[in-house]
Amino acid sequence: MAELRTDIPDTARLVRLVQALMANSFDIIKVVDQDLKTVFVSSSVERILGYSPHELIGTNPLDYVHPDDLAMVTEELARIQQTGEMVRQTVRARHHDGTWRYVD
Repeated sequence: MAELRTDIPDTARLVRLVQALMANSFDIIKVVDQDLKTVFVSSSVERILGYSPHELIGTNPLDYVHPDDLAMVTEELARIQQTGEMVRQTVRARHHDGTWRYVD
């Protein structure tokens, strides 16, 4: 008979934990589809870039990248799509107020 493990959280508790981590994170978590349309963005985007998550759903993240950084970001996205590897870059992103903020 299988042993009942009590140290593994149930799915609902795990979902609540992940939601709490995302809501209180200092990082923006963003998910885009293959067409580069934003399908999810964490609430931390409001603290960091001034946009509500709802404002960014359906948008293309490249529309918020500084023009001088756009070629590099486009190359990195192509590399991610080909290899699946994670990359880390610092780029300028447009804040809701029109200023530019450095983000990783």
